Amino acid sequence: MVTQRRLFPSISSLRALEALDRLGSASAVADELALTQSAVSRQLQTLEAQLGVDLIRGIANACC
Repeated sequence: MVTQRRLFPSISSLRALEALDRLGSASAVADELALTQSAVSRQLQTLEAQLGVDLIRGIANACC
């Protein structure tokens, strides 16, 4: 059976990324989106894998 790769990231993972950029921490994102910190981390890891880019490092380096 062939698995189909998603062409576009999920809206929830994009929301998590936007909130992380704005709020600065996964726990704050989890609180805002009413998710667990683990769920936020998984969404962001999946988004990184889909895009082939290290998004978290880019956000951390952009801050401060």
